[in-house]
Amino acid sequence: MRGALVVGVCAVLLSRVAPALTAPPGGTFVGVLGGDGALTPIAVFNGHDWWNAWPWAAESDELKALPVPSSLDAIPADWLPPGLRLPRDWKVLRHSGATAHLKTLRPVQTTLDGLMDTFTIATTFRPGTGGDALAIAGPGVLGTFVTPSRDETERVLRQVTSRVETLERAALDQWRDEQKASKMNTASALTRVYRTSGPAGNKYVTVRPVDEAPDYGLTKASDRIEGMTNYYLRSEKLFKVKPDDECMINLSSNGLVVVDRVGAVSSDKISSSAYSEYCGDAPESTMPLGTVRIGTRMLWVMRVNLEDGFDYTLFDPLLGGGVELKGGWGFRTK
Repeated sequence: MRGALVVGVCAVLLSRVAPALTAPPGGTFVGVLGGDGALTPIAVFNGHDWWNAWPWAAESDELKALPVPSSLDAIPADWLPPGLRLPRDWKVLRHSGATAHLKTLRPVQTTLDGLMDTFTIATTFRPGTGGDALAIAGPGVLGTFVTPSRDETERVLRQVTSRVETLERAALDQWRDEQKASKMNTASALTRVYRTSGPAGNKYVTVRPVDEAPDYGLTKASDRIEGMTNYYLRSEKLFKVKPDDECMINLSSNGLVVVDRVGAVSSDKISSSAYSEYCGDAPESTMPLGTVRIGTRMLWVMRVNLEDGFDYTLFDPLLGGGVELKGGWGFRTK
């Protein structure tokens, strides 16, 4: 269920209070434009709550079989928050940082491979390169994520690397314990490997390539919150139990890092996990796409990649957790 997806991505909240939001007339709609130029509605704020009642294909075969509405006006009322209709006029934040206007045209069957939503909305937008782009209708401002400078990245990572390495060791220890409990043969020492690409495909080597990216990467929200800079940390490492193993263990770390005005890390919400079921692929990965600000409150829009597809959700960096979205299909009474 989509609610479980949000919980899985952002499980624990920090004990801080988010500012109240001002009720916008007509609501604020947030969506993502894919490479086909179609809009996926991902969240609606009605002035009191965030909603996502849009049909989710992963929920059931029944939802996959729903008929495509013939027009925007024909979209069933229970696909949206009570009393609201899908707007026709939207703004999109291009990857260059420029804002463009678009119009929604009609619902269509999802064409993007792996997208878990059943329907998207055809638009007048003509996509360029660069992947997903954020769109908004109603009161609110979209923002970007940017890559910090090398010096800035090193300053932050110096303060959190030791903690992340501790989390990674604990994740590998837990993986070993689970393997032992299932009577699997595991080595006490694992071999780190690196993926390289060439004309013959991927190859895995034990010597770190000279062009290998750093173990930990950072991206940051362009807007501060209460004077704090918010970063998103991501990392992926691969290990083999035996040198001739074809499958590997994926050790992933990700999460929020908050830095104060003088550059000191004030808090973080980082987690690590070790997984070997998908032969080196992580069971789940998240990537921030951008921000949406309504009044004084800013949220992150996240893309969530899973084994069987991808979807989008909202993350509250002030609280350190996912935003509860009302109206999910899995929580409706029959």
